[in-house]
Amino acid sequence: MYGSKGKVGLLVPAGNRVIIPECYRVAPAEVAFFETRMIVQGDWISEGSNFSMIDHARHGLEELKICKVDVCVLACTATSFLKGRAWDRTFAAEGEKEMGIPVTTTTLSLLEALRALKTRRIAIASPWTPDINKRAVEYLEASGFEVVHTCSEPIDRIRVNDQSPEFAYSLAVKANVPAAEGVCIFATDLRSIEILSSLEKTLKKPVVSSNQAILFNTLRLLNYESPIPGFGSLLEGPRILETIPTQ
Repeated sequence: MYGSKGKVGLLVPAGNRVIIPECYRVAPAEVAFFETRMIVQGDWISEGSNFSMIDHARHGLEELKICKVDVCVLACTATSFLKGRAWDRTFAAEGEKEMGIPVTTTTLSLLEALRALKTRRIAIASPWTPDINKRAVEYLEASGFEVVHTCSEPIDRIRVNDQSPEFAYSLAVKANVPAAEGVCIFATDLRSIEILSSLEKTLKKPVVSSNQAILFNTLRLLNYESPIPGFGSLLEGPRILETIPTQ
């Protein structure tokens, strides 16, 4: 049976060609992924274009409920933080009520990942415009983290899928500053999973990507405790089972 240790449902932006390959590259064979796609308007990340996906996301929850997944994730980083913490948590809570299983989002998963690593002061690397980065900073700081630096190289939502892992590596190196306890690489459509371990060795601090955080949090919710080496310290360490308290 596929998914003998867990079936993960992903609500994925229609143009994303990165998250599914990264999930299957990293996840144990006993965990399976099932996706539904959300139509998005426009070539660039914005509140208007991203929230055109939400109706598709809610319909996708219904589809994944039929598929009988064990946990579900809104797998779009920007969509999960653009309207703030309250919207993000409400989406997850309403999804859980509808589906009867854990429902989370990319940004909630990032918070769990940073908490597990005991990393509070962070730098952000992203392929977004500065105004989108600003919204990410607002969400993270409202959640008790301190963002000490951001670095972005804006790329439209189609071409970001085509960037090499070396692009993410270079962006993270530029984002890093001595004051940061860790570096976050944002965007589920920015390939980076295979460079996280080497990047941590270079920077001598934890590095978390959006897709790595999703994997960490879904495995946590599935109670899958075995370490996964080779893709960053987050997946090699223990998975804290408490949720982040609301502040």
